[in-house]
Amino acid sequence: MSCRLVGGFSIFVQVLVGTLGFSTLIIKRYFEQPRRSWLIWGFDVSKQMISGSIMHMCNLLVSALSGASTAENATNPCAWYVLNLTLDCTIGVAFIAGYLKLFEALAMRYKITGLESGHYGDPPSWRLWLRQASIFCLSMICMKLTVIVAVAVFPFLVAIGNAILVPVQMTHSPRFEIVFVMAIWPLVLNIFESWVIDHFIKKRHEHVPVSTDELAFEMQNASVSSGSRTLQDARISVDEFELDDEFGEDDGKQIARAYHDHPFEMPTPVFTLTESRAHRTSNSFAEQST
Repeated sequence: MSCRLVGGFSIFVQVLVGTLGFSTLIIKRYFEQPRRSWLIWGFDVSKQMISGSIMHMCNLLVSALSGASTAENATNPCAWYVLNLTLDCTIGVAFIAGYLKLFEALAMRYKITGLESGHYGDPPSWRLWLRQASIFCLSMICMKLTVIVAVAVFPFLVAIGNAILVPVQMTHSPRFEIVFVMAIWPLVLNIFESWVIDHFIKKRHEHVPVSTDELAFEMQNASVSSGSRTLQDARISVDEFELDDEFGEDDGKQIARAYHDHPFEMPTPVFTLTESRAHRTSNSFAEQST
């Protein structure tokens, strides 16, 4: 009994692994800062789901065609599937990022809008998502073609798939080999790939650097504010004695403390104090004039 990539059991395992792999992106979303809305997150993840399904079909096709060869090291389609999956989820991720950058640069050069990954407008538009999903799927297809060419140019890469399957084949269980090839190994690689890809296809929140002049201005304001605060504390400590004479010791300390905590909100008693001092001053002038 040989390793079969297509069948009832194989399809069930593939669907289960795909569901578990993309479900981990929900966990990733809860650790994001800032966190994407469910709609934006759905737009981003759906691009991976569509392109991932296309890549899965391509890997099955390539593995079936390669496994049908008469060469001794290419008769096992599972070895070819493991090889393609391993290359797609490792060096393939770098190829995807490179192709996305290339297409975005070409879009900027020819003034094509709506292709900046993760930017769907306000409110989010499905038309912009469709453009970006098309570009992402095109990047995945270009990556797959690059991997196929790399395997053809460097035949020693075929040994990677065989080496990974050696411990599994020692069990002499084709069904366990299917579980490993279609479930265990893809689950690990797909989680890694989906998390990395999700990081660079979502909207990037760039940090705006502070210029030297702005930094110097902020430091100057901080020093002035610190000096003013020190002077204010000194004034309050002196005003406590004046407030004590007007309102009594306890009330004077309470008003001074309130002014210290809220320097821009003059307490009502202070207005009363100011008015009473104004009246006393006017009365003293009136007495002197008489």
